[in-house]
Amino acid sequence: MALSLAILGRRFGQLRLDSRGVAALELALILGVGTTVMLNGIEISRYYYAKMELENAAQMAAQNVFRVCDKSEKLPATIRCSDHTDAIGTALQSTSLGSNVTLSTDYPTEAYYCVSTGGALIQVAAANETRPNDCSSVGRSSDKPGLYLMIQAQYTYTPIFDAITIGSRLPATVRSSTMTRLS
Repeated sequence: MALSLAILGRRFGQLRLDSRGVAALELALILGVGTTVMLNGIEISRYYYAKMELENAAQMAAQNVFRVCDKSEKLPATIRCSDHTDAIGTALQSTSLGSNVTLSTDYPTEAYYCVSTGGALIQVAAANETRPNDCSSVGRSSDKPGLYLMIQAQYTYTPIFDAITIGSRLPATVRSSTMTRLS
């Protein structure tokens, strides 16, 4: 037993001095870390690309309602323009995210807004109410209220490399809102 321990001790001493596998070990460690960093970069890039496409889809939906609903006859669009639903749906699904983009619940909404003296948009009437003659309620009697359309789009993000990246920590439901003046 003592002899085998002595032989084993000598073998470990020889292995400790042997540096033939050090480069392979270093390469394995560097490639492991590098691959993890690269996969995280891919995952984050995909997430922000989807977010950008969603923002684009929401803005296109609002612009499509502006294009389809005639300003002189069909405003407020959510009340008088029967084509507004199709215009929104078509535009929302026109990006590379396709049919995975949907309109959020309780949208679109429309209302009359005025710019306050501080520069903020303040709602002065709902779309189904009579449009106020001016913005005196917010201290700007020389201004006229504008009709604004609000759209919120959503997309469910699914990470590719869920287990080995931060993809699972990113929000699963991505939302983007836009507000566009129609009149």
